Amino acid sequence: MPEPTAPTPRKIPALSFGLGILLLLAGSALLWWDGQQMVTIYSGSYVSLREDTFYFEPSATMLLGQLLLGLGLAGCGVGCGFLLSRGTRLGRMAPWIPLGLGVLLLLAGGGLLWWDSVQVKTFGWFAYAPLSTAELQGQISASAAAIFGKFALGFGFAMLGAGAGLSLGRRAARRGQG
Repeated sequence: MPEPTAPTPRKIPALSFGLGILLLLAGSALLWWDGQQMVTIYSGSYVSLREDTFYFEPSATMLLGQLLLGLGLAGCGVGCGFLLSRGTRLGRMAPWIPLGLGVLLLLAGGGLLWWDSVQVKTFGWFAYAPLSTAELQGQISASAAAIFGKFALGFGFAMLGAGAGLSLGRRAARRGQG
């Protein structure tokens, strides 16, 4: 019975880039689909609503799409880190540097997104009695904290992947596969 062999160094970046791009496409498709869905913000009523009545949380589809995007960035980061570990100046960097930077970026991005989620978001409209049974549909625009938080999460995932790729590349070089 043949023994299972470890992937050759050329296959590791190709597999990680391929998986990363597949995850990026899947996450993008889910986010696009979620963005096409209409959200009913208000269904007509004669009762006045308090200012903090509305809570806008992300859907499960949006969370899954964002997770797939993050994992896709991490997969591409593994391929980049592996390729950079092969005789480049950046390849001599200690793997804990991109790993630590990735953890810090993930914490900062998560903190920004949490902070943004607890902020009160207000909007308003004016209607007269014949329109009181109408529905208001739409989407709240993203704040700067949410945008920077998502960018920080994306770069954090990429840095974690690059640190893992550097470690894999060094391990493969020590085994004499390169």
